[in-house]
Amino acid sequence: MDYLMGAQPSYIPSHLSINESAMYVIVESEHEFNKIFKSIGLEELAQVQESGVMLESGDGKIKGIMDKFVKWLQDRWADIKGFFEKIFGKIQTKINNLKRNYDQKKFAKAKEMVPKLNGTDKDGKTKVFGKTYPYNFATFGNDVRKYGKAMDKLQAELIKVLDIQGSPNYRGTDNEGGAIAKEMQEQEEVIMSTFYRSIGVDEDYTSDLRGQIKTDLRHGTSMVDITKDWLVKNIDNVIKMSTDITTTKKYSKDIFNTVKKNINSTISKSKGVKKDMAETGYTAWMTIMKRAITLNATVMGAVMECVNEFQSTCSSVIARLLSATNRTEKMTYSESAMLESSSYQAEIASLFNF
Repeated sequence: MDYLMGAQPSYIPSHLSINESAMYVIVESEHEFNKIFKSIGLEELAQVQESGVMLESGDGKIKGIMDKFVKWLQDRWADIKGFFEKIFGKIQTKINNLKRNYDQKKFAKAKEMVPKLNGTDKDGKTKVFGKTYPYNFATFGNDVRKYGKAMDKLQAELIKVLDIQGSPNYRGTDNEGGAIAKEMQEQEEVIMSTFYRSIGVDEDYTSDLRGQIKTDLRHGTSMVDITKDWLVKNIDNVIKMSTDITTTKKYSKDIFNTVKKNINSTISKSKGVKKDMAETGYTAWMTIMKRAITLNATVMGAVMECVNEFQSTCSSVIARLLSATNRTEKMTYSESAMLESSSYQAEIASLFNF
């Protein structure tokens, strides 16, 4: 069942950058989760998680907790939809601006001009047309999908942690409740360790998870030169990435669907909780799943920052080529094949071999 059907995207402040928008989703998530416990009088949750002291049970109390958690999950999905909507809105604007100024013939002409680029300057040094992280067009889709698959496995394992109580109707004593919470946390640690290994993240530096994911997708921490060879090899993909938003959405589809599926499965599991279930077990699991959903948002944010960055690099490269190509078409040549005087002569001559 899709518990998120028809959800409207949240508004993400327009002044925030893509990176800031990703952090906004996470910060908002933490803030709203803390409000759950204040609103239902469970300010002692942190103490429960630390000490394992059992919360006082009461018929219907667990449902009140569950309802608020489900609402929190649905709100997180609205934030995530808003985040995606903002990214794709920016990308579509860049694409529209390019297409508004240049038709398909212009793009074809730019592609034809790439082999004529000067690969070296007058001193024989390799000419640099820009900088980029060493993204790999051939593997980028699989690089992104790796994270979706890892999050799928993580979700499947964490969902099962709730079943540690052995029965939906289990009601433990204070001591038993504490033992349940402790065992859940221990299982979470093992599951998270497996997850980090699966995506190649150093567990000693999980506080910079976003940074490690971005380094992985970028294939390094240092930018490389955009040279003639790079352009000759990648021009088809550069044009495609710059002019077709379905290409960008293709890279994003898996991570988007994975996060949605994980939130849905968490809601489904929560709705199956019986009203007389021990609160300690449920709140311990709920806190684990809160961390998991926040982790989903962190991974998603890092991936989408890279998708946007990759697309922006392609747009910048093709925009420069299109601009230069457009100017060459307005020039004429003398019988000696020298470029006639033009304010653009130096720039064009440095770019192309004529």
